[in-house]
Amino acid sequence: MEKLKTIASFDLPHEAHFAKAKLESEGIKVFLKDELTVQVDNFISNAVGGVKLQVFERDVIKSNEILVEAGFLKPRNIESDLYESNLSKLTSRIPLIGRLVFEVRMLVILAVLVIAVLVPIVLLSLPSKTELITGETWYLNTIRYNGKYYKPQTNELKLVLSNGYSENIKFYEDGTVRMPGFNTPSIEAKWKLENNKLVIFDSDTLNYIYDGSYDLNVNSNSISLTSKSTKIVGRIGRVHLF
Repeated sequence: MEKLKTIASFDLPHEAHFAKAKLESEGIKVFLKDELTVQVDNFISNAVGGVKLQVFERDVIKSNEILVEAGFLKPRNIESDLYESNLSKLTSRIPLIGRLVFEVRMLVILAVLVIAVLVPIVLLSLPSKTELITGETWYLNTIRYNGKYYKPQTNELKLVLSNGYSENIKFYEDGTVRMPGFNTPSIEAKWKLENNKLVIFDSDTLNYIYDGSYDLNVNSNSISLTSKSTKIVGRIGRVHLF
């Protein structure tokens, strides 16, 4: 069914009827919207947008020309009207929103376009996993190995968080990683991201604890690494010299 288009609105019903009569005399089918509402109380005409003169979309351009020539409307850009009419026909074919009035339809399309532009920008501006991993020193208190929790103790100068955490893991952009020792110096190893996994390998000692493929969950505040045997959870925080 062809859609109707509002081409003019009038404060009083009789003004709308004069314009309606002129168009009908030219063979154009015309409909009045909100006429009865305004007839009941003329003072609410502005509130409802007046009596609306509507024609089929195919008659918009011709109707505007007739009403302008008869003095009911001020001259408008005919090319603009034609563009709007064609745009209305085109967007009316879009599923879900095609039945909405033209103005609402365009607002929905504009919102979708804005979202389509902004979402990739936001996603591209987010740090990558590599940037998140290497951007912080991750502090921890315990490491779970084969279902049991162990407290690491690195034999070297350490920084201590305000909550007492001192052991830490540090990933470097060159693919190396420094991890806590257990009554030993810190452990040096290598790391890489592979198939959404974080792989730690070539640990100089304690490779049976640290080497493996880990499920990775990282954000700007914490990191969680889980392999078949080992679970490591770290976080960032303020530090002071111990």
